Amino acid sequence: MDSTNEFSTSSLVTGKVYASDYTPPTPTIMTTVVSDMETAYTDAAGRTTPDYTELGTGEIGGLTLAPGLYKWGTGVSISTDVTISGSSSDVWIFQIAQDLDLANGKEVHLSGGAMADNIFWQVAGQTTLGTTSVLEGNVLCQTAIVLNTGATLNGRALAQTAVTLDANAVNLPVTPVTPIADTIKPTVSSTVPLNSATDVAINTKISATFSEAMDPLTITATTFTLKQGSTPVSGTVTYSGVKATFTPDDDLAYSTTYTATVTTGAEDLAGNGLAVNKVWSFTTGAATGSQGEPQGEHQRIKTMNYTDMVPQGFQHQIERNQATMFQFKNTGLHINCTNNMQVEVSAENQYTEDAKDRDRFRKRFTVADTVT
Repeated sequence: MDSTNEFSTSSLVTGKVYASDYTPPTPTIMTTVVSDMETAYTDAAGRTTPDYTELGTGEIGGLTLAPGLYKWGTGVSISTDVTISGSSSDVWIFQIAQDLDLANGKEVHLSGGAMADNIFWQVAGQTTLGTTSVLEGNVLCQTAIVLNTGATLNGRALAQTAVTLDANAVNLPVTPVTPIADTIKPTVSSTVPLNSATDVAINTKISATFSEAMDPLTITATTFTLKQGSTPVSGTVTYSGVKATFTPDDDLAYSTTYTATVTTGAEDLAGNGLAVNKVWSFTTGAATGSQGEPQGEHQRIKTMNYTDMVPQGFQHQIERNQATMFQFKNTGLHINCTNNMQVEVSAENQYTEDAKDRDRFRKRFTVADTVT
C-alpha cells in the first residue's frame, strides 16, 4: 500500500492498483470509471443496424472479419484462430447476447493495419479466455471476465462483476500517433561568396547552405545556377550535408559581376521547396599580373589590343634588355614583350578568338587604347 493509502502496488502488476475502500479521492474516481464503463457497454449494446447477424451461427473460428457491427442472439465460440482485417481507422463491434469463449491456445489475429483499440466485444454473459489464448480488443462484459493460465488480452477487460486473472498479460492497446506533416519551407541560411562581395577569387566555388537537409535529387544544375549577365556559366553541382556547391568548369573572368540563384525547385525531404528564389551577386577581383612573375622595377604593365603587325611607334615603348609585361583588357592573357618586338602570351585563364595554342603562343602587337 502506498503511504497515501490511495493505491497499492504489486510485483505482478505494472502500474497501480485501486480499490473502492482506499483513501479519497480514489472511491470517487472509481465511481466515475465504473459509470464510464457502463455507458460504453450500453452504447455498444444499443447499436441497432448490424452489418452481420448470427454469423457462423455463433462459431467464428477460421473466419476473417471485416469492419462493421456484428450481432448474435446466442453465445460466440472461437475454436480455431480468427482474423480481424481492416485499416487502422476501421471499427468492429461484436454484440453477443450470451457468453464469449476463446478455446485454449487459440488466437485472434489482426491484419491490414487493424487496431485492437478499435475492437469492442460487448458480452451480456461471461467472457472466458482459455489457457495461453490471445484476444485482441476491449471486452465490455455485463458479468465476469475470466483469463485462464497464460492467456493474453491486448486491450481492456471491463467487467461489471469481476475480472479473474491467473499469470496473465493484459496490455493496453497502442493508439497510433498521427505524425505532424512537415510544411515548413527551407531557406538558404548562408552563401559563399556573400551577397555583394567584391574582389572574389576567380577560382572560387559557389555554395549555399540550407536551414535543413534537402532532397539531393532536387539540387541540380537546373535549380542551382550561375550567370554572368544573362549568360549561363557551365559547372558542376554537388550536395553534401546541408550544403550545395556549384563548381565552375573554368576560372571566372577578372573584374566581372556574377549572379547565383537557387530556385524554388530545391526541396527538403518532405517535398517543401524554397518559398522564393535565393539570388545573390558578387564581383571578382582585378588581375594583378602573371602568376609566378613578380613585378620588378624594370617591368611595365599595360592594357592593349593587338593586330598582326607592330608599327614603328611601338619600338619606343620597349627598353633594350628589359621585359615589358602587357595584359589585355577584360581578359586573363598575360603578355611578356621582349626587345626583339616579339611577345609571348601566357593564356592562364581566358582565351581570345585568336588563341590557337591553349598553353602558349606568339603574336605581334600594336599599342592601342592603353589603360594604366
